[in-house]
Amino acid sequence: MGSNLFGKTVEEWKSALGKYEKIPNQEVQNVLRVTYDNLEENEKEIFLDIACFFKGETMEYVEKTLQACGFYPKFGISVLVDRSLVSIDEYNRLRMHDLIQDMGREIVREVSPLEPGKRSRLWYHEDVFEVLSENTGTYRIQGMMVDLPDQYMVHLKHDSFKKMKNLKILIVRNGHFFGSPQHLPNNLRLLDWMEYPSSSFPSSFQPKKLVVLNLSRSHFTTQVPFKYLDSLTSMDLSYCELLTKLPDISSVPNLTELNLDYCTNLEEVHDSVGFLEKLVELRAYGCTKLKVFPHAMRLTSLRSLILNWCSSLQNFPAILGTMDNLISISIEGSGIQELPPSIGNLVGLQELSMTSCLSLKELPDNIDMLQNLRNLDIEGCPQLRSFLTKLRDMGQSTLTFGNIQSLNLENCGLIDEDLPIIFNCFPKLASLVLSGSKFVALPSCIQEFPCLELLHLDNCKNLQEIQGIPPNIQYINARNCTSLTAESSNLLLSQETFEACELQVMVPGTRVPEWFDHITKGEYMTFWVRQKFPAIILCFALVVESEMKESLNCGIRFYINGDEVYELEIPRCFSDMVTDHVWLYDLRTHPSIQWQRLDLYLMDDWNQVEISCEKISGASNVTVSWCGVHVIKQEANIKDILFTDPDLGLDSSRHSERIDTDLDTDTEESTKSIEDSQYCKKVDDNCYNFNNLEGCETPDRQIEEWWKKCNDRGNTIAACYTGMVQNQDKNLLHQPLDGVTKDSMASFYLGNIDSVKGKPEFHMASKSNILLADHPVKTQPQSRVTSLTQTPNVQVARTSGSLDKVTRGELPQNSTLVLPTTIGSLRNQTNLTINDADMEAFYAVLDAETTVVSLNNDSRVVSELANKMPSEETKKALKTLEDFVSKDFPVLLGPSEYSTMKGTLDYLTNLPAEDGISVEIRSLIVEVSRQFTHWSWDYTYESKKIESITAKLLKADELEEGLKLIRPTSRKSCAWEMSCAMSWPIWRKERKN
Repeated sequence: MGSNLFGKTVEEWKSALGKYEKIPNQEVQNVLRVTYDNLEENEKEIFLDIACFFKGETMEYVEKTLQACGFYPKFGISVLVDRSLVSIDEYNRLRMHDLIQDMGREIVREVSPLEPGKRSRLWYHEDVFEVLSENTGTYRIQGMMVDLPDQYMVHLKHDSFKKMKNLKILIVRNGHFFGSPQHLPNNLRLLDWMEYPSSSFPSSFQPKKLVVLNLSRSHFTTQVPFKYLDSLTSMDLSYCELLTKLPDISSVPNLTELNLDYCTNLEEVHDSVGFLEKLVELRAYGCTKLKVFPHAMRLTSLRSLILNWCSSLQNFPAILGTMDNLISISIEGSGIQELPPSIGNLVGLQELSMTSCLSLKELPDNIDMLQNLRNLDIEGCPQLRSFLTKLRDMGQSTLTFGNIQSLNLENCGLIDEDLPIIFNCFPKLASLVLSGSKFVALPSCIQEFPCLELLHLDNCKNLQEIQGIPPNIQYINARNCTSLTAESSNLLLSQETFEACELQVMVPGTRVPEWFDHITKGEYMTFWVRQKFPAIILCFALVVESEMKESLNCGIRFYINGDEVYELEIPRCFSDMVTDHVWLYDLRTHPSIQWQRLDLYLMDDWNQVEISCEKISGASNVTVSWCGVHVIKQEANIKDILFTDPDLGLDSSRHSERIDTDLDTDTEESTKSIEDSQYCKKVDDNCYNFNNLEGCETPDRQIEEWWKKCNDRGNTIAACYTGMVQNQDKNLLHQPLDGVTKDSMASFYLGNIDSVKGKPEFHMASKSNILLADHPVKTQPQSRVTSLTQTPNVQVARTSGSLDKVTRGELPQNSTLVLPTTIGSLRNQTNLTINDADMEAFYAVLDAETTVVSLNNDSRVVSELANKMPSEETKKALKTLEDFVSKDFPVLLGPSEYSTMKGTLDYLTNLPAEDGISVEIRSLIVEVSRQFTHWSWDYTYESKKIESITAKLLKADELEEGLKLIRPTSRKSCAWEMSCAMSWPIWRKERKN
């Protein structure tokens, strides 16, 4: 198609696209046609019906219709699945690739390209509109689907359908009709006409072969008894708001499904409905005006009865005889006042739901005869608390409820004395809902229930104590239990509890428990694994900013090496949280997680895993403030899990952390050494004055000893000089003097510069702060640079001097240089940003420092730390680093450049303290090493992704070329060829993207 459109105008493109929409590309069709041609007649007809009408429909719906049309759908569909022509999804719906659907429809179209009325099936809206408007239909039409755009109006004539005597399938999804049908073919098997425009059927309509009737949302209001529906099995009259009475239906003996949902004006259902022997499902959900319902039922095939929210219905029908097939009754929100004693005849009943039946005063005495009852739901029925009292009075006979596995007593006003009755009478409970109750303590006897897995305690606002936890519990919802004691909350969140149970817990709180292995701020966490994805427990701290008015639906997304590999939808939503909560989730409790599938995404060596909790829908005022992950040690090798980036764990980082630790521990001792000096007088907690230094010929012996101690400990003390001519004969602490002021008194300063004002200063710091002394008025504000890994970086002060001077190795006068490297100073730096000016200044200072030891001059290079000359190898390394920092970063990632740069940084970051490198340069080298390592890792990772995508595109090209080669010889049944043709457009699309 691309070659055909090359060089064409926009109008020609539009015309071609319109053609392809109606007439698919012939070459692709020829390849796909091979498999179709080898099908038997039964499978061919089924295939064409699915392609034209039933893609996306349920298997039950399709099988029932095709069976009525005389085909054998169970076998035929299985053949189509085997030939890869159709598939069945997890929802039991039929799926078909678009190209295969186009092929099937083209087979139908090419029978009569110019006269739609002579084809067997019609689906395209223009063809349908032409046939109905111009009355050009013929006996050849077997099926029609009407799905017209809104602007189309069909004028139905009395004979619009009269010529279509062989019409078996009529589906109307969307269409505006003027008038109503005066004739419908009697040969119909499926009449699926949503919004049917007439109140009744045509008088001549005798659909004896009709199997499925769907008139949902229609104007159907007939009061005439149904006739001629001998074969009908499914009747859907839902949302027929004009329907007030369901007439006699006894002439529909094979009816299995009757749907009357939301017929809001329906008042009466004929008694004949209660005696349909083949009826399996009877629904009347939301029929708020329904008052008259069959007074008795003998529905031996019935399996499900739904009368939810029939608020005007007061009487439940009597049960005539044993109905052992009925397994589910739901009368939620109905006005039913009592259940008849004959309910004991429902010996097969498994589910009984009576939520919000406020008119129901009590349960029948013989309810204990329901031996197969599994689920009992009386939520929102506080008047039925008397049922529990009756159970207590029954004594040992209450063991008849030993088969109930799920009990819902939400908002039933339960108090403490009710709980022992529940635990005694329902020993095999797996799910217990006690939400909205009034009890104060959950008794310790709950520990004796080994079957209990789900426990709902949400909105039990009086609950203070939880005295025990069932041994096999998997889910505890304590949402809005705001009165819980700290001891009870700790019990729910303790490591011992989670080691004993595979558990999910929701409980009020603000912090991730301390026993979690890794805790990070925000909604996502990152860690690294290898070989096998570990079994883990997640924790999310949820912050509720204001009153929560919407339910919150969350999903957990898994990313491995940057690619999303799995999304875990949480089946339970959180609603009406009144305070902050902590949510702990042992992923082993989720049945859909297949750990082996996650292992498939792992590559050799370390893999980056990112897990995030993201809102799918709901409350916008709930955020994730903290998250954590705990590895289940019994099921994982802790050596295969890291919580720091393994690619950043280089010697430079370890060296920097070691120096930081040493400096932090030595600061106190250094300060004491200063205080011991006779030349020093303490001004305040941070500042010391050194008296009469200007006239010193040589350092005092005590100062020499103090300086030696500082050097021996690896602590860095710097004295700098500005504002006067340097006197080479008057050395102070080191040469040259860079900081003696004109005044007779100078100060060494520890800590924050801004805390000392009004004095000319010597600024002294332990490795984290190397300051050039100057009068405070002349000090410029500091700018800050931070690394991309959120680790605070070197601080470089703005100077009034030109950048050119800095790059030539001349530090401008009246300037302040701040180079933090201690852990404490780094932690205090927040909200840092990076910009080009900061990075330029950073490299300028690095250049200035390395120029001091440049090999281009013959002057003696002196270490500010120990008055020692750097070794020749060190000079060479510094020169190499000086050359490299002037290059663009991508250049450094070339094979040879990367190796040289990495080797240089590794050498410099591991130099011993006595090698003659100043602390300023050391700090810069450490920071450059960190930046280089992080950026190179990012660059390498993205390069791998690009290589992977490139490989996929090359593979797509190879497959495309292969398809071209085999296409001329593909006139035989070959599932592989068909599969390639199906996938080809997808590869092409991926390649274009």
